[in-house]
Amino acid sequence: MDEKTPLRIAIVDDDASVRRTLELFIGRTEGMQVVGSFADAQAALQGIPAAQPQVVLMDIRMPGMSGIECTRRLKRVLPATKVLMVTALHEVDTFWEAVRAGAEGFLTKPIRIYELKSAIRKVMSNGHPVSPGFSGKLAWWISPPATTLSVKIQLSERDMEIIALAGDGLGDKQIADVLGISLPTVAWHWTKIFHTLNVHNRGPAIVQWLDRRQAAPKPLDSEQPPKA
Repeated sequence: MDEKTPLRIAIVDDDASVRRTLELFIGRTEGMQVVGSFADAQAALQGIPAAQPQVVLMDIRMPGMSGIECTRRLKRVLPATKVLMVTALHEVDTFWEAVRAGAEGFLTKPIRIYELKSAIRKVMSNGHPVSPGFSGKLAWWISPPATTLSVKIQLSERDMEIIALAGDGLGDKQIADVLGISLPTVAWHWTKIFHTLNVHNRGPAIVQWLDRRQAAPKPLDSEQPPKA
């Protein structure tokens, strides 16, 4: 994308005050513009394909069709469009429903303007932003106590740490910095995770891992990664 071309953003929320606040913020942010603002999912499904936004800020709980189902249908038409859920719902199950529908990020209300701006930039860089207040809950689900894990999954603690950080929106370089390991080591872990779960990218890796978890002792991992 040309850096001089404004980032095209659409808003879907049944609360008129929320839509107006987002419209004002985006309108005053250099490098961003609102190309559509919709009060419900049906209107969004009709208007968004023509508007061709690069990012959609999507509420979940709306009259009629939910934002999750709207996301699922939009992704069939505009698979490259990034969807950021912006919702008052804080349930982990809702998060995973949104991920399965194709959402790239999950922000919980109330959200600070600088957090929203950062999340929009991050999702455009292929990150997966999650609100700081929600990420701790999510990390617990991704890496729960050892007694709840399945030995069949064969993921190491470090594998799960990497999945958790990726779910929190961090890229490989940031993950390497947080864990104090090298980029090749992070890449090695992703290769093993993808192979173990039979997936090809991060989103399905997180979802598939959670879908497969069963009550069992802590997983074993006899493999040795490259030297960090």
